[in-house]
This record gives sequence, structure tokens and C-alpha cells, in this order.
Amino acid sequence: MPLPEEHEYTPINLDEDRTRPLPKRRLSTWRIVLYVELFHILLFSIVYLLWHLQLYPRSPLDNLHLPLSANITRTFTVDKSDLHLVLDTDAANYYWLNITRDLRNGLVSLPNTLTNPLGLAPSTQKTAEGESVYQLDVFHQLHCLQRIRSDILASPYLSILNPNRTSSDPYTRHTLHCIDYLRQAVMCNSDVTLVSTGADLEFDHSPPRQCRDFDAVGEWVLGRKWEYEKYTGMVNLGGKFGGRGGG
Repeated sequence: MPLPEEHEYTPINLDEDRTRPLPKRRLSTWRIVLYVELFHILLFSIVYLLWHLQLYPRSPLDNLHLPLSANITRTFTVDKSDLHLVLDTDAANYYWLNITRDLRNGLVSLPNTLTNPLGLAPSTQKTAEGESVYQLDVFHQLHCLQRIRSDILASPYLSILNPNRTSSDPYTRHTLHCIDYLRQAVMCNSDVTLVSTGADLEFDHSPPRQCRDFDAVGEWVLGRKWEYEKYTGMVNLGGKFGGRGGG
């Protein structure tokens, strides 16, 4: 048999293997796509935040955390036969007395650091140091309605002028219905304007407020008016629409 050829073997250089650079890893396609999408999401979030802050700048009113977005659905009672909350009964009188009283008549004590940026005049009533007393205007409005109701039910001259003018009289019931309807509207809209007071506790130092333009509302109505004279027996007793805004 022929002898195998002799081969030369080169010994392995272990030091050479240690110094040899490792091959570079390439990012897989899905990782590149993922990083790009994350970058897009981050960029969109920053742009949206800047746009939102510019479109809806933070107001000093936000620091008071008023319940401006606490909404609830209500259906007004318009049936004149349902006057259980406005007639001269113990239950109705108790209800009207406690609409505001149970809620401290809407009186709050707020830090001046929160109310000064709003331009609110401080009250002269004593309270905690660095704070001032205010009333949410919805409670003042309800108080005024309560006074009107009480006068209608209790005024002695009504019975003198008309002995039949009692709470069961149709005219009186209609008037009481109107008062109760206004009560529901006042509570539905719940004006949370903060009003300060002096020593008289009248809470009439009312600041300027954003109001819906009643003249604009009237013009909108006239542009879409129902010409009821043509279709019913009703007669238009009013005059030309004019400015009815203001205090």
C-alpha cells in the first residue's frame, strides 16, 4: 500500500482569534419599521400637544376646578297640572327653603392666589387668611325666584284685589308654573360665575361675564320665524324686535 503523503500542520494561533473583530449585526427590517413608527408617534404627540395648547390655552379659571363639564340630562316639567314643587304646601315650602340652604347658599372661600388672576374683587367678609368669600351666581338667582314665589303666595293685596286669587286660581297656577319653569332653567344652566360682596352680604359685585347675545338669538329666530298669523287664530301683540340685552 502506498504510504500517505505527509502534510504540514500549522498550529492554531489562539491570540489571533481573540483579536479578530466580530461581524457587524444588521438591523432586521421589522426593527427598522418599528423604530420609524415609534418616531412618528412621538412626533405626532408633540405636534398635537403644541397645537392643543395654542388652540385651548389654559385659563386661570381652570385652577378652580369648577364643574363646568359635569353635565346631566333633565326633562323640564311643563305640565301646569304638576305643580307639587311650587304650590303653597309644606313639602313645596320645605323644598324651596332648602334648594340653596342645604348647599350653604353657594358660598365658598377661595385662595386669593387663584381669584386675583381672574380680576375678581375680594370680599370684605372674614374668612381664612389669604382667602376671600364668593357666591356662585346660580344660588343668587334661585334665591330671587324663591322671593318672588313667596310674595305671590303671601302678598295680602292679591286677595284684596281678587278674593278668588288663591293658589287654586288658574291665573295664579299659571304664574307659579312660570316660576317653577324658571327654576328648572336656572338649575339646568347653573351659572357658576363667582360674585363677591361687601359688608352688606348682597353678593352684587358681579364681574363681566360671557353671555349669549340675545339680539343675535332674536335675529336667528326672525330669519326662521313661524308666521302663525297665517295658520292659526293667534294675533301678534308684540312690536318690532329690538335690543333686549343688557342687565
